Amino acid sequence: MKKIANYLLSIALVFQGHCALAQAGVLTGKVVDAGNKPLWGAVVRVNKDGHMLTEVRAGEDGIYTTKPLERGPYFITVQIEGKELETKKMFFDAAGVKKYYILKVVKDKVEISKMDEDAFNEMDLRERRDVQRRPKR
Repeated sequence: MKKIANYLLSIALVFQGHCALAQAGVLTGKVVDAGNKPLWGAVVRVNKDGHMLTEVRAGEDGIYTTKPLERGPYFITVQIEGKELETKKMFFDAAGVKKYYILKVVKDKVEISKMDEDAFNEMDLRERRDVQRRPKR
């Protein structure tokens, strides 16, 4: 009987771990300036309860991706060229695998806009086409 109880407890713990991972989501998006141009090298920090959970740097295209986060409130800070900008509070709904957020920097202020995956991919595709069309100097 004790073996069965231990077996059931083990299954319950494994199942609980899978449920916790399934609820986590990834915060991804793009850091842009007022003219929607990517801000390469911008640092995005995610804090919760006074602790920094993750810090990522945006690539050449301005895109950043955090480690998996649980559903809940977070504080997002953007740093550009060593200057820390405004910290914004946001609620992260981790119901899906990825959530897309545009972090627009306007005069040292940060505006956060949520985007769905299709709109994000369309924006990225449009920017790639624009880069290809620019004349080479």
